[in-house]
Amino acid sequence: MNNLKRKISKLMVAIMVVLSLDVSGYSGFAINGNEKVYAAAAKTKKGIYEGFVNRLNFPNYALELYDSLYDNSLDAGGYLIDEKNVDRVEEGCYVHDVTTETGVVPASSNYAIESFIQNQVGKSDVPSNIYQVYFAFYFDHPEVFWIKQSPKLRYSYSVKLNKTTGNLEYTIIYSIVIKDTYANFDLRDTQKYKTPADIIKAMAKRDSLVKKISKKVARKDSYSTVCALNKYLVKINNYNSLVLANVPGETLYTHQAMCALEGNKGKNGPICMAYAAAFKLICDNLGIPCINVCGDATTANGTTGGHQWNNVKLDDGKWYAIDVTWNDTGHKVDAYLCVGSETKTAEVAFRKSHKMTNKGYTIYTGFTNQPELSKGKYSQNACKIVLAKKVYKYTGKKIKAAFKVYDKKKKLIKRKFYKVKYKNNKKCGRGEITIKFKGKYKNLKTKKVYFDIVPRTGSIDSIMPFKNSAYVKLKSVKGVSGYEIKCSSDLSFKRASSKTVTVKKNATDTLVEGLESGKTYHFRVRTYVKKNGKRYYSDYSNVSGVVIN
Repeated sequence: MNNLKRKISKLMVAIMVVLSLDVSGYSGFAINGNEKVYAAAAKTKKGIYEGFVNRLNFPNYALELYDSLYDNSLDAGGYLIDEKNVDRVEEGCYVHDVTTETGVVPASSNYAIESFIQNQVGKSDVPSNIYQVYFAFYFDHPEVFWIKQSPKLRYSYSVKLNKTTGNLEYTIIYSIVIKDTYANFDLRDTQKYKTPADIIKAMAKRDSLVKKISKKVARKDSYSTVCALNKYLVKINNYNSLVLANVPGETLYTHQAMCALEGNKGKNGPICMAYAAAFKLICDNLGIPCINVCGDATTANGTTGGHQWNNVKLDDGKWYAIDVTWNDTGHKVDAYLCVGSETKTAEVAFRKSHKMTNKGYTIYTGFTNQPELSKGKYSQNACKIVLAKKVYKYTGKKIKAAFKVYDKKKKLIKRKFYKVKYKNNKKCGRGEITIKFKGKYKNLKTKKVYFDIVPRTGSIDSIMPFKNSAYVKLKSVKGVSGYEIKCSSDLSFKRASSKTVTVKKNATDTLVEGLESGKTYHFRVRTYVKKNGKRYYSDYSNVSGVVIN
């Protein structure tokens, strides 16, 4: 008995063992041969969804990770930009903690703790859910261009004796690795962006390019806009010459939206991922519903391989496919432009040449419950709908967005020649207008246009400075999903000197930490409503400043 007590007392000392779930690399979707180690992830939701994050039944911790990745991609205060902002550093690993699992170590495993924990991790669905939700984030947010396609995970565990029950209790902490010094791993593309300052600089260039390209390709209707965007991306890029020649050596950069936005050719030319990411990024900015799609594509000579393209929702309310990559590498710039599932190119239907799988990892559930493609190719209407404005503030009442309708001769079509129906036009989110023609215009196809409803602007109630921190209290705003506080030592709120703190809707106060003593910091807040995985933001509040103790 005394011998057993001595052994148990040794186990009462904190045991911390760190093991790596080595999943790294960007060249493929597979989990480096460990495909049978982790339990299955979340299952497919019923229904059809645009955003990848909405398509699976993710547990709360996975959805919180998705939000955390977004929040930490906005400025220098985010861990996706600067690893110093992570939760903790562990054996040279900068990690963000995702969730924990707890339980009791069976008596039969008291002397084989490590094996028992490994077995628990193998049975857990946590790693799978983290991989899957990260993949969803990667596809939903091409603006976060500097991160790799697949993360590396770690788990650590501790075991202690519960003196009341006499049980050995364990806690497993699952984390996502931002940087592993000893394993020479970094979630960010450190080959192209060697420092956080390089990422911040590239983000500024991204914003400038998105603004410039959006202005250049924007037209009065969504079809003309996506046609112009396809043409522009094809014009400034040539598909990667190394990949075309089946020669290894393309860099992470050639997979990123920035590669296609900046315009590149030869060995620096973009691959399909970059074309699709850039296309979605511009569509997102212009308010055109667009999703990334991945799967297997078969060329005219019968070669099949992994591929990415886009689907867009046009003004008839239907979805169409656009493959900028194949438009660039083919003989016709519009061969795969706004086509339907049955549209034939080189005598092959699109659904056969492009088989959607939407799988991040071969063994896990695919994100396949996306909007269905129209069967036929888009047929342009001989009219245009022009909204008076695309964004409205929430009022609590139904909003009837103003618009005008013009025929092919640019002549205004009178109101008596069409019926109007509004949908989703009261709450924050995306409102829809359906225009059905009648009378002498009855042969025109029904049109749909969209506008956004954003929440009311929030405000800061008070700021109390503390040592290297500030306590910020906000005024409550009804109906919002949360608040986004921006804090900066620079009055213009430049990314390099800013940090963003998100507060959930049930709280109106938070402690902003990591501030320099004696410095003046400026604070502002905006509210947001989350709808179908997308955030709809209010304007920022007035700025408040305080000197930190």
